[in-house]
Amino acid sequence: MARNKIIELLGRAAGYESMTLEQKEKALNNIEKGWEDLPDDKYKLSESAMVAIFMLEEYLIMGKPELARKWGDVLINDEDRPDCGEKELIKGKILFESGQIDEAKEFFKIAFQKSKGRIFAGEPKKYVDVLKK
Repeated sequence: MARNKIIELLGRAAGYESMTLEQKEKALNNIEKGWEDLPDDKYKLSESAMVAIFMLEEYLIMGKPELARKWGDVLINDEDRPDCGEKELIKGKILFESGQIDEAKEFFKIAFQKSKGRIFAGEPKKYVDVLKK
């Protein structure tokens, strides 16, 4: 039941890439409201990660790390996610976008070590550049 509802939530973002900023914010709000209505077992479903990753990334792109933090916590607190540096990368990205560069660097270092750098493939260059300072 919850699995279908989670997939339905992602459907609320259909056409997202072509939306205006105002429409995107409305779509994200709709997903947030739908998420809150789901039963607590939503955290145990792998589909939850798809919603959390989408919301996290979009809020970071919009420059809203305070809203991204909630979705980062969904991923970080998922005990079934592999320990490959992803949790540290998420935490580092949120800290970086919040202006806490030194703290972000520490999490990026751990993410880099755990993944041997692979976790940074496809990520914006600004995150890797922090490690070089």
